[in-house]
Amino acid sequence: MEQKLSDVISLKRRYNRSINLERDLSLTESVLGYIPTSWALDTSEHILRALVTDNAVRAWTITGVYGTGKSAFAHFLAALVAPKSDPLQHNAQSILKHYLGPHHPFIETITDQLSDKGLLRAVATAQREPLGYTILRALRRGCELVWPHDFDQQPIAHLLQGFEEIMEEDQKVSNQEIIQCIQQAAKETQRGILLIIDELGKGLEYAAWHQESDDLYLLQQLAELPATEHAPKIAVLGLLHQSFAEYAQNLTKTQRNEWSKIQGRFEDIPFTATNDHMLHLLSQAIDHAHDTDLLPFLDSWATSWQKTLHSHDIHQERLTIEEFSSIYPLHPLAALTLPILCSRYAQNDRSLFTFLTSQEPYSFTSFLQTTPLQGERPTTLKLHRIYDYFMEAASVSHSAKASTQRWVEIQGRISDAQHLESDLVQALKTIGILNLVDTVGTLRATPQLVLLALSEDPNDLQEAQRWTQAIEMLVQRGLVTHRKQLDELRIWEGSDFDIEQATAAAVEKEQASLASLLTQAYPLSPIIAQRHSYTTGTLRYFERRYISDYNELAQIKPTSPDSDGVIAYWLGEQLPTQCPPSTTNGKPFVLLAGKNIEKLASVSREVAALVTIDATSPQLQSDGVARREVRQRLTQTRRLLIDLLEQSFLSGKEEVPCLSNGDLLHLRTLKDFQQHLSNLCDQVYPKTPVLWNELINRREITSQGAKARRELLEAMLRNAHLERLGLEGNGPETSIYLSLLNHSGIHRYSDGQWSFAEPKEPTILGVWKAIEQFCLDARTKPETLDQLYAMLEAPPYGMKKGAIPLLLAAVLLYHKDDVSVYQDGTFIPLLGAEHFELLVKQPGRFAVKHFEIAGLRTQVFKELALLLRRPQSSSTVSATRNNTVLSIVKPLIHFGNSLPAYTVKTKQLSPEAMAIRDAIRDAREPDELLFTTLPQACGLVPISAQEAHDDTQAQQLKEILIRSLQELQLAYDRLLEKCKYLLYNTFTVHSDISKIREDLRVRAQYLKDNCIERQMRSFLFAAINDAADERDWLEALLMVVADKPVASWTDDDVTRFEVRLSDLARRFIHLEAIKKEVYQQPAGFEARRITVTQPDGYESNHIVWLNHEHQAQIEKLVESILHTDFIQDNEQLQQELVAALVERIYQPTTQQHSSHRAPQTGKEA
Repeated sequence: MEQKLSDVISLKRRYNRSINLERDLSLTESVLGYIPTSWALDTSEHILRALVTDNAVRAWTITGVYGTGKSAFAHFLAALVAPKSDPLQHNAQSILKHYLGPHHPFIETITDQLSDKGLLRAVATAQREPLGYTILRALRRGCELVWPHDFDQQPIAHLLQGFEEIMEEDQKVSNQEIIQCIQQAAKETQRGILLIIDELGKGLEYAAWHQESDDLYLLQQLAELPATEHAPKIAVLGLLHQSFAEYAQNLTKTQRNEWSKIQGRFEDIPFTATNDHMLHLLSQAIDHAHDTDLLPFLDSWATSWQKTLHSHDIHQERLTIEEFSSIYPLHPLAALTLPILCSRYAQNDRSLFTFLTSQEPYSFTSFLQTTPLQGERPTTLKLHRIYDYFMEAASVSHSAKASTQRWVEIQGRISDAQHLESDLVQALKTIGILNLVDTVGTLRATPQLVLLALSEDPNDLQEAQRWTQAIEMLVQRGLVTHRKQLDELRIWEGSDFDIEQATAAAVEKEQASLASLLTQAYPLSPIIAQRHSYTTGTLRYFERRYISDYNELAQIKPTSPDSDGVIAYWLGEQLPTQCPPSTTNGKPFVLLAGKNIEKLASVSREVAALVTIDATSPQLQSDGVARREVRQRLTQTRRLLIDLLEQSFLSGKEEVPCLSNGDLLHLRTLKDFQQHLSNLCDQVYPKTPVLWNELINRREITSQGAKARRELLEAMLRNAHLERLGLEGNGPETSIYLSLLNHSGIHRYSDGQWSFAEPKEPTILGVWKAIEQFCLDARTKPETLDQLYAMLEAPPYGMKKGAIPLLLAAVLLYHKDDVSVYQDGTFIPLLGAEHFELLVKQPGRFAVKHFEIAGLRTQVFKELALLLRRPQSSSTVSATRNNTVLSIVKPLIHFGNSLPAYTVKTKQLSPEAMAIRDAIRDAREPDELLFTTLPQACGLVPISAQEAHDDTQAQQLKEILIRSLQELQLAYDRLLEKCKYLLYNTFTVHSDISKIREDLRVRAQYLKDNCIERQMRSFLFAAINDAADERDWLEALLMVVADKPVASWTDDDVTRFEVRLSDLARRFIHLEAIKKEVYQQPAGFEARRITVTQPDGYESNHIVWLNHEHQAQIEKLVESILHTDFIQDNEQLQQELVAALVERIYQPTTQQHSSHRAPQTGKEA
């Protein structure tokens, strides 16, 4: 089995685990191996002397980066003040004697001036919790060390137990109670107290998030406890990774000033650990004792490398050869660089010793476990692996330190070069690490130093050549720049863009409100009332928005009509004194008050500033480094803003005020808020119908749902008498029918038939009653259905639009005889699917109205019912329950709409008939037509509901209406009959009028082949058409004559028809005469008919036969006459010449017309 480095090299046990102050406080051996630096010795002496001196400062903070030994020092300090009988104190004092000598004055101070009982060591590691909780835990831990066996019997134990119960319920313990508890602990234990809070920064983070708490004031009170001779000696030591100011950087200026005042109560002791000290710790941590055969190689390896480093002015005089060899298998340059990287770029617990002990990829331990032991020349852990650890495992690129422009550019360049050869990538990472730690000193990335950092043996010329070629190739490809003046290889180019200054300037210019800033940076999505939505089947959501303006609060309403309420995130410092219980349109309104408003404003303005810089700064177009840093900082600041919002509203750590429906509540978690929203919906929408069908129970239904709803509406209108409305299969329309109409009992089998009825399901019945009441209350005027939609969508129903048309259709069908429907103000006698298709989209165009009948109207109603009601078919009788206004008016409206256009326009009617016709066609209100307009049209007074029964008036109305309706119905037929007699007389039909069609057919058949004139030809073909019935045949002839359909004639069209008919008949008769003469004449001739009309109206007809043999001579004669100068080009003279010739030639005939009719004569031309 291949041997690994981990088989011969390991970490010493003490360094294989980090210090935990609470855990190690009672472990005797936990302090062994601690190496106090000069800083540790000086700081220990400073603190201990303050503990035994009156009126000295007894509040300190130690500030230093992660993993540098702050916790180890605090543990060492706690061991020094332990009881002198405690072995832990003995071990800590032994370490002092080893480093300072047994008779050092500092040791004598501890021995002589500290009590044998030592101090009560109240030690705790802070969490993100109130500082009071941390201090109480520390006190309990310290008291348990004083009374390890009978702590529970002590009075202080009962006090602490009471506080712990309060803490478990997340209740607040006052600062005064905590101070009194500390003083009581000092009194009962009869010793001073050293309160050590590790990770104090977590408590400060909590205080920064919760500005309303007084945690910082508690720290101030602790620091200001009296330090006199008679007061108990109480000291506070906090361990921080950064200064107070860093934790307060996102607070407002006023708040930062307050933090600075409290920080001034503490003496801050910077924790400084030199690189030499860190290297010394590294050499102490790595154990090579498992393989003594490795020691000679290590001495040689250390000597060679130390000599090489000295030649490059890298001196480490404080490390002996033995200590230098102890850093193996770290490459010497890796060991020198690692402490600097950790101090500058470590994140949280990512520290030097985390790198050594972690099992993460690229860590020191991982390297030992995966690297083979290669005999005489083992491999070392080099800088490129350290880069991988910090980049991949430690995620430095996402930390706060990653905002430096240098790191951003180095990271980007190396990421872009991952496709290169392995040697080039390793060289690039090595140069990058050296660029990060030094740019002008001895660790800057000179070509020779980079070569050494990549080499296992500084004296191996072959290896040096290999890496030299890699470095030259990087320079040639432009990935690395060689700055010859400094002899430095550099990846990053740097940037002249000052992001801090640009951000500060943009923040100063930002004038938008906090609500606007937050809306742009982190818009809030709607939130669903989950439990209510699940139990009702109706999805309810609330809009969420930020509000900081009292005026906007007073006018609050949803931006979308589909939302069921509004949740306002209030950004004011105080709750508004007046808050509306609901929105302006009556929907529920909830206001959540937040914490840390000033901090939210600060971070929001920074986000807006960075967005502005990223979008508008021209420098970023050419500066990729600055552009990447701005965007990384924007991402980080946005993440901070989101975290801050979560902490400010319903964080779960404390209750926040909530104004809901006018009531003040206090909620803690989002789960509590969700439950409250469902309860609120139950309260505001108590009449929500329970409808389990996602296809239809929606605000905006899908195309599939719309199609299914349309098909279901058609079935409701057409097949109300059929089971399941005649629907077959299990399609979406059937699913909607079953869930909404069938299961609720709206469409059911009752009294031997299927019909619509009131639903049985209670929640659906409530909506049914609301729709029914809306329709039945519309007595004086039609009420538009958009009002009904608004009522059903608003509380207490809160219905979704999808199901409303179906329920409305069911109610209208149930009340079909007493509720009328209007479209755009016009009564709809027969409701169809096409109306509902439009109603779904534009309900405001439709209206409903209900009718009542009483008094004289009842008698009128009965008389008209006998007149107009028709027997019902078997398919519709179930839907008819009684005689109503609509059942009377619908036939009248249908009668009026079916009248031919001629009947609608003609004035050849009686005054009563015309008045009744216009009243029916102009009707807008059924009851007004029946009881007001029709009586007036008949010459009677309107009939009011209060009038007593009067059989005479009702009978008069009935008689006049019957007479007038018959006149209207026969008006068109009478027109046709009149026109038929005109045809009979004009065409001189000799047989009976009943034979007119046969007569004209025979005569037209004789002429049709010799006629090409359009109108005459159309008349002939219409006359011989024997396929049409008698009425259609006659209408066709009349249309040819008038050039217009008979049904659309006006009175003027009738007059024009008579004139045109006379002309057409005359031409028809003339054509017959010519046809007869042509039939008798031999071949070689053509006939022409000449008609002469005298001034007295007498006409004579003459047939002229044109001989083909004479045509050429006749044509010459005509030409010569027409070219005579007198008449050439003068059409009037030419016509006069023709008339004179006709009269001259036919004069003997025309002179005889007064005594008798001249016979037709024929002349040969």
